[in-house]
Formats: sequence, structure tokens, C-alpha cells
Amino acid sequence: MKKILKKAMKYQLIISFCIDKINWDNRIIGYVDSIQNENVSINEVDVFGSVVKKLNIRIDKILIVETNDSYNEHLQKLKKEGDNIKKEKTSYYFNKGEKFFEKINLLKSESQICTIFFDTQYITGIIADIKDDILFVKSLGYSGTNEGEAFCKIDSISKIRYKGPFERKIEFLKGGDVSGG
Repeated sequence: MKKILKKAMKYQLIISFCIDKINWDNRIIGYVDSIQNENVSINEVDVFGSVVKKLNIRIDKILIVETNDSYNEHLQKLKKEGDNIKKEKTSYYFNKGEKFFEKINLLKSESQICTIFFDTQYITGIIADIKDDILFVKSLGYSGTNEGEAFCKIDSISKIRYKGPFERKIEFLKGGDVSGG
């Protein structure tokens, strides 16, 4: 395991790993900062690739390490832009009155990535069309991949979020420019 960690440190790769028990819901993701004797120092990262804390872990506690998977590669891409992506102020449109339809049309005309909420559930994508009381959405995955289409009744929408960190992250991973907000 030490050789793998040294290679990750040398190439500054983001790694995912589990300690004590293999449970991907509790994995640790980050960069190897240093290795001393039987311990490794990890710069743990958040979903934007930004370092959030430093962890010191005994190497013999590490059961599995993943490198170069798509999630880690996305975090690697975000490393330089992650903090900038998080800085932008998030905006919301709430489903109240006729102005909501104007706002939806504006998001559609700008091909703005947005997250559409139905109370606690949501979909993320680009509004493709509006017909009668139905919103047509090109759904996007967390990395900007096409996830198909969604069709929802407008009156089932509680709010729409746009220009938030998660939408900007998706835009960046799709290859868009997020430098100016």
C-alpha cells in the first residue's frame, strides 16, 4: 500500500480509500501530502476539489485505494477552480405567481444549468422547452453528462436554483467557462 501512496503523492493524484472497513459511503478522498514511517498525511477534499482538512492515518488501516476513477478525475479538474466556483452567490426563483413563468423562460433562453426542486426532490439540467403546463428538461449528471430528459408539471415545482456552486461545478466539468460568474 505504501508504494501506491508514494506514487499518488509523486503525481499529486486524488485518491479514494477506506480504512478499517470497506464502505464507500464513508470513504476518504484527498491528496497524499506526506508519508512518514507507517503513517500517511492526507489533504482531504470536498466535492469541489478544495482541501477541507488534514488527516493522519496509519497505512496498515487502509484496506482499499482507488485512483484515476471518473469521480477522482473530476475532482482533479476542479482543484484549481473549486474555490472560485463556490464563491458565486446562488440565486433562486420561487414558484409564486406569473413572474415565475417569465423567470423560467429567461433560464430557457440563456440555456442556464439549473436545479429544479419539488420540495425535497430535485433534478438538474437545462430547460429545453415549455409547453402548456409542462417543463421539458435536458437532465445532467453531477459531471455534466447527459442523463436523458425529464418532463414535469410546472405547478409541482417549488423553486429553481441557478448559478449556485453545484450548477457552476457541472458547467465547468462540461467544459464551460465559470470565471465570470
